[in-house]
Amino acid sequence: MKECCIIVIAQGVADGVVERFVQSVHLSNPRVPTEIRIDSSAPSDPFCKAAALNHLLRETLDQYRVVIQTDIDLLIPPGLIDQSYQATLSHDKIAYHHVLRHVFPAEIEGKLYKDYDFKGWQNRKAIFCSGCWNAMNAISWKRTGGYHEEMVGWGYEDTYFLEKSKAMGVRWIVDAQFGLVHVNHPNRTKRNVAENRTVASKYEMRSDWLTGKLVEKQHD
Repeated sequence: MKECCIIVIAQGVADGVVERFVQSVHLSNPRVPTEIRIDSSAPSDPFCKAAALNHLLRETLDQYRVVIQTDIDLLIPPGLIDQSYQATLSHDKIAYHHVLRHVFPAEIEGKLYKDYDFKGWQNRKAIFCSGCWNAMNAISWKRTGGYHEEMVGWGYEDTYFLEKSKAMGVRWIVDAQFGLVHVNHPNRTKRNVAENRTVASKYEMRSDWLTGKLVEKQHD
């Protein structure tokens, strides 16, 4: 069993963004051995972020002790991976979420990782983003049952997953001590929040998308 894996979706994302993320992971110099699994396949039609995430979870949960799910547009500060690993490794009902801050591309243009102002960025407004930097051990991830795969595109699948995981007994730790930042960019695809809210009502939260054991809601 390997120690730690970070999973990210990079469908339709520029190569430079992917390289920047991977470099920031490696240069953050985690003590715990950490690998990255990236889904960069051609987007399906329609694209389903939830299905892509579940695919990565199925690939990794029997191979790694701790899995971190996050966004590709982040810069990873020193210490965050180790903290995420330690907070979740031995706790089967714990999820660790780290808030993020926003930076603009011009703020990092031409800079090397060693010149990023992670400490200064800590003073910016902290934003809870349920789709970014979620760490759990493999048992806790399996307890959640994964993401709702009938939600199209992206939007609300992360919020629903947060609510679903809580209903399945997972307790979330929210941290803000590191300068984790998201590099702002124009939306690449449409958010489908309204559509996915409607879809969410079809199945009980105890449905397990990772194994296909789905429970439809009974409507009068």
